[in-house]
Amino acid sequence: MAQTDRARHPPVDGFRRGRAESAAGLDVRGPREPLERAGIPFVAAAWACLAVMASPNARAVDPDPDYTGSGSCSSSQCHGSLRPRTDGRVPQNEHTVWVTKDEHAQAYAHLLQERSRTIARNLGLKGGAEKEPRCLACHTVDAPQERRGRSFDVADGVTCEGCHGPAERWLGPHTTRGWEHRQSLELGMRDTKDPLVRAETCSGCHVGTAKAQVDHALLAAGHPELVFEMQWATNSMPPHWREPAARGPFFATRLWAVGEAVHLRDQMSRAARREPGARPEFADLDCGSCHHELVQKSWRQARGYAGRRAGDPPFDLSRWRVLAPLARRAAPSIAKEIDAAAAELAASPADPRGPASRLSGAADQLARKLGEPATDFGRETTLAILADLAGDASPAREFGFRGAGQTAMAIDSLGRALIEAGGRSGPALDASVEALFDTLKNPAAYDPDAFAGALRSVASRLKETAP
Repeated sequence: MAQTDRARHPPVDGFRRGRAESAAGLDVRGPREPLERAGIPFVAAAWACLAVMASPNARAVDPDPDYTGSGSCSSSQCHGSLRPRTDGRVPQNEHTVWVTKDEHAQAYAHLLQERSRTIARNLGLKGGAEKEPRCLACHTVDAPQERRGRSFDVADGVTCEGCHGPAERWLGPHTTRGWEHRQSLELGMRDTKDPLVRAETCSGCHVGTAKAQVDHALLAAGHPELVFEMQWATNSMPPHWREPAARGPFFATRLWAVGEAVHLRDQMSRAARREPGARPEFADLDCGSCHHELVQKSWRQARGYAGRRAGDPPFDLSRWRVLAPLARRAAPSIAKEIDAAAAELAASPADPRGPASRLSGAADQLARKLGEPATDFGRETTLAILADLAGDASPAREFGFRGAGQTAMAIDSLGRALIEAGGRSGPALDASVEALFDTLKNPAAYDPDAFAGALRSVASRLKETAP
């Protein structure tokens, strides 16, 4: 909510809040080097568009369209305007916002930094992180060589086509008068306006797939922990899009809910892929149960280890913890199935494949249910979710640092939607959420009592936040 700094990838140094500056006020009339690096001249961009439009095979049945590169979007008459346009349905400065303000544009550059060189050395990578397929899968649009267009450059990082899909088929046609968004979708554009598709797109890198995932070895080598909640991350980005006004401020609640369900699904799918007899993948477990200060009078010892042997790290079920109250109201039968699988997973983490697979399948059903227009996500639903999250201090001890962090991100996302919808006491609620994040700056020294106290303050402020 507040416009303070928050790490976009909060790893071992904790959770921080913040909000990106509005792209509407973006002024990039200063140094042009970033634009020159990632863009191409207007004439070349226009020629590329005309070439696609004129080709008799522009809509041919090629199952694998080419990636045209971010430069093909960078013309000032396309998406490279220096200022947002107000006379159309798109601002036309999307590429400018991305290349100058969006962290995705720097994703490849991170592979060249000292931290990445350390990771590569620790993992024994011969060619460096910038050559490693596992790294390129998420730090670039790692298209096959034969599908890279003339302006494609892997060094551009995670570009337009990383989220919207390869543009060859729709790049030219979508500039014609009267062209509708649905026509681009028919030609292969990914429908990121759909909450489910948007969440799945983010999850591919920010949670992981069989091809690209951050495992314990990569974490130990120095990679940041993947801490992610889609709506929270969205609020940290410089927006290069416009949500339709008809969706209202509580569309953010739907995005949060669908995102949590999809990310839970993919997290459990990763656990279900474990080979029989393989050692535990510690990245699937609660990191804070091992990575913490060693003190004689520990709150963990006072809490106990109900349902598991002392010393066994539990599975990370923090996403289910924050989503469960909503799921039990909106989809009780699915929630019951997830509760049963989660209990089984907590009781037998040595072989998670069965319960993790069932939990993943049920979470997929839940994501689709929450994405349906008929599922209500208005003010009352948002207030109820916030009341559930702020009124339950159990994550402070039961779920530890990860559960507390997931709770704080959810409260931040939903509280922001509530305030933007016109709720009272915005500054007071914002300050209480800021104090909540202040307790999460150091995971090793996490104090559950301090978090629980900050959570009570949020709960009291929420009672004042009504229209």
